[in-house]
Amino acid sequence: MSDNKVYKIDCHTHPLSHSYYPGYCTRKELTNSDKRNIETIIKQGIERKLDAIAITDHNICTSGIYGKEYVKENKLPIVVVPGCECSVFFDNTEIHILALGITKAFDLTKDDPISQVITSIHGASGIAILAHPHYYSDLYPKLIKYVDGFEYYNGVNAVIYPGNEYFTLFDADKEKCIKTWGSDYHMTNMLLEEQRKAVVKISKENAPALWNRIRLAAK
Repeated sequence: MSDNKVYKIDCHTHPLSHSYYPGYCTRKELTNSDKRNIETIIKQGIERKLDAIAITDHNICTSGIYGKEYVKENKLPIVVVPGCECSVFFDNTEIHILALGITKAFDLTKDDPISQVITSIHGASGIAILAHPHYYSDLYPKLIKYVDGFEYYNGVNAVIYPGNEYFTLFDADKEKCIKTWGSDYHMTNMLLEEQRKAVVKISKENAPALWNRIRLAAK
């Protein structure tokens, strides 16, 4: 495997849709239906000619871990980056944090402060990414200080809010952090064009921490 490989990745997918959201069941055993939906989203990733895909179901870690094992067992031409979309309350607002590149499941509760959620993500070898930050743009200046990066482009947001006005806030941010793109799609039988193009190229130079997580997931 080349040390200079650039990975074309969708960093935000939900093969299990809202099955386990709201609520916390990070170590839940998957059903056969869950597994089929995970396998479907992986096959769609291959059809989209992705090098990697992050599985980030709501408040459950086991779907991404299963996806990684499924790809390895079947020798499929894609890397699954295990993840989770974690819900946390901050200033009385529900915030979503993507955990990317986790190596094990971890436990959360709805009462955990954001600092504890970030610690749990890092403790599982993951990277903490602020999901769809324009939902809480007024809190963005505070939230960005906790996370490793943020979701620059979200495919669902691009459908609901076709304007690009919120990019102004992100482009003005000069902090050195990871900027991801993700489709955020929840239905395996529907992928809109705005979601299909929600892909980012990750290299050793532009996002070394995430690049290393993808490399680790590929082993």
